[in-house]
Amino acid sequence: MITAALAATAGLGIAFPAAASAATGPAQYTADSAGYVVTGANFENLTTTVGARSVAQYDGTANKTGFGHGITLQSKQYTAALGISVYNGDNGASPWDAAFALYGVTGTNLLASCLAGNNGGSGGVTCNASVSGEPGAFAAGPVKLTLTYNPATNLLSFDATQTTTAGVNDFNGSINLGVTFGTPTTHFNTAEVGTTVDAPSAQPAQPHLLGKFSATSLTNYKGVIGGVSRWTASQQIATSDGTSAGTRLMTPTALSNHGHVFEVIDDQS
Repeated sequence: MITAALAATAGLGIAFPAAASAATGPAQYTADSAGYVVTGANFENLTTTVGARSVAQYDGTANKTGFGHGITLQSKQYTAALGISVYNGDNGASPWDAAFALYGVTGTNLLASCLAGNNGGSGGVTCNASVSGEPGAFAAGPVKLTLTYNPATNLLSFDATQTTTAGVNDFNGSINLGVTFGTPTTHFNTAEVGTTVDAPSAQPAQPHLLGKFSATSLTNYKGVIGGVSRWTASQQIATSDGTSAGTRLMTPTALSNHGHVFEVIDDQS
């Protein structure tokens, strides 16, 4: 899920339509990821703002090799992922690296990617995707992540933005699925938001904050906008063996603020 692929390579001021019937899906278990999986519509936009904490705050709580936060949109043809990740040794002023990846139907065959920041050099490294803006290395603080798909044009766009006192650091780009792959309109009917840790180890008895997600919002193909709880939302929980029988290592909190806000914690409860 989410940044596992990337490690290898809201109070919105909007008047929402009358609430549709939402549902809670069954919990899903993985060995490395925690957050929310959202279904129940075809989505053309997914956005969240994640708090990228200072690297030192994760010492002793999680394996920082491939630790990150991100979002994905999935269809029968593609998995599109955008996230930020941090690695051991990334202790500079801007330790968080942005990355985008597009995978084919198996979820492992890489079709296009952009890696920026500390691990990508001074600019973006691209494959079948255009990138603009700053290099994509972010300081501790909020980072807004957005994936957008236009069914009319087949254009898939990504953007990671951080506004600081020094200006705006913006990592963004796009790929036209129709032009590049000859694909007719696809349907991104699954969205994910959360945190991934490569091979998490046993966690402390007391819960510790790994990531806070706010202003999380989805837009369907009809232009209806809502938080995670507007759709069918399933908690994704990381355990020691990737099943419900394993020890819980990372867990999302309950949704708040109409489904726009949640946290991911390490927890053995």
